[in-house]
Amino acid sequence: MLHNSMRRILSRHGDFSTTEPAIAFGMTMRMGAKRLHRPGANTNAGQERPPLSPSLSAIWGAFLYEGLMTSRRNPDRARDVLLRWKDTRMALITHSSGYLARIWNRLPACLLHLPGTDGVFEEEVVARFGELLGYHLILNGGQLPDDDEADAVIRGLIDDFLKSGSRGGVKQR
Repeated sequence: MLHNSMRRILSRHGDFSTTEPAIAFGMTMRMGAKRLHRPGANTNAGQERPPLSPSLSAIWGAFLYEGLMTSRRNPDRARDVLLRWKDTRMALITHSSGYLARIWNRLPACLLHLPGTDGVFEEEVVARFGELLGYHLILNGGQLPDDDEADAVIRGLIDDFLKSGSRGGVKQR
């Protein structure tokens, strides 16, 4: 069941069908708990994989930022996020971009090289994670989610991406 304040904020921005994954942060959040945040921590220790390339990091960063700061349903989204963040926009970009490594480290091997996705993965996973991150910041007084919360949401978004209309791990339009 959604916390009343979360329900109020989400209902202001449209129906729940498009914001349902936001519940993932809310269900695992520990209100008032001290948050230890290490967004770039390696989540697949001991596994060999190439590092996230600078060019892909830049692309993903743009999608993450778009999801974090923009909303068709809430024209004041950037203002709402920044008011609660209580630090500079640059600090928010720096801290939130640490999640890109977490997304990369959660990708199954079949998705390490995403041929011909036309930005579908970026839209459905990276930008969506940014959107949910923004909701978390708004609902939790500017606090970023802890590692377990972030990993659960990332895992869910990637699983949804793989399950919905994918062929060989890459979603087809």
